[in-house]
Amino acid sequence: MNAALVTCRLCPHACRLGAGETGFCRARANIGGTIRPKNYGRVTSLALDPIEKKPLYHFHPGGFILSVGSFGCNLACPFCQNASIAMADASIETENVSPAQLAALAEDLSRRPPGNLGVAFTYNEPLLSYEYIMDTAPLLHAVGLKVVLVTNGMICAEPLARLLPHVDAMNIDLKAWHTDTYRRLGGDLEAVKGTIVRAVAHGVHVEVTTLVVPTMNDSTEDMDEEAHWLSTLSPEIPLHISRYFPRHRMTTPPTPISTIDRLIEIAHRHLHHVHRGNC
Repeated sequence: MNAALVTCRLCPHACRLGAGETGFCRARANIGGTIRPKNYGRVTSLALDPIEKKPLYHFHPGGFILSVGSFGCNLACPFCQNASIAMADASIETENVSPAQLAALAEDLSRRPPGNLGVAFTYNEPLLSYEYIMDTAPLLHAVGLKVVLVTNGMICAEPLARLLPHVDAMNIDLKAWHTDTYRRLGGDLEAVKGTIVRAVAHGVHVEVTTLVVPTMNDSTEDMDEEAHWLSTLSPEIPLHISRYFPRHRMTTPPTPISTIDRLIEIAHRHLHHVHRGNC
């Protein structure tokens, strides 16, 4: 029976799946003895957004980018801001959009006001659509468009190494500064830190977002350590310190703006570009 199990090697969960079984993320499954994405080309959300909404403040500011999302996530954050799609499975209603169709739409939008920089894979966790990104990115680059990922950074080193040459910019969530907090969210802190390190080293434009949730990750000590660590990679890395609002399964009141401002002041000791989010 164990011989029928196949390990998904995309992210640190390393789900071992029997025939027909779907992983923790709800988006990848053992189909015919191979791990395949159930969300390939299945689009739940498509919009032309300001690049600052990703948020990317230092990558072609003032531009717009075609943003695309599917379903599934390999974290289980109780405060998820996009739970309707991130926590969904293959039963959700979607529209099929091939890589060629997405690239053609992006190119068409680039020729018309207000313009389009390329495609941002976002809204749910885009890395679960790994094969779709790998197939689409070369088509976008061939016509001079950009590839952007808005991601939780939960990916193993080997698939990330294959992906990074195809990526121009990333906004990576750094959700907390403690291993046990990440574990409660279904994640792996060291894996996320590794993604940030490798993306920066590869020359990808990287910005980092920390959503500050009261009592979970709002201590000044944690922010001081996080910002210092980022500064050792580069003090030029922009950090977005964002305000939590009640969502999904979490009813804790919103983060006080005074907390956000205090943490911004702490982070500024180490980083040159620190921004308020959701305020």
